[in-house]
Amino acid sequence: MNSPGFRCFICDQTSNASLQPFVSRHAVANHVAGKIKRGKNYQHIAWIRTALPAVDYESLKTNEVGDQIGQWMAMHREERRAWQT
Repeated sequence: MNSPGFRCFICDQTSNASLQPFVSRHAVANHVAGKIKRGKNYQHIAWIRTALPAVDYESLKTNEVGDQIGQWMAMHREERRAWQT
């Protein structure tokens, strides 16, 4: 039995830049963090400003932003279907 895949709950992307499928919430969180830290994807930046306004994503490292997003995802497990395919 295959395990379910994961997708970004913001942009619906299902794989990373290397075209490897997301295999965990952690992978999705890091995808979102990377998009935010590169600063070129307004959709992801708008999400963090709304969902996690206290996170100073501009001064944190990408992995630290990813950790914050991962914690948010863990707290919102009832919305799991939003990022699990």
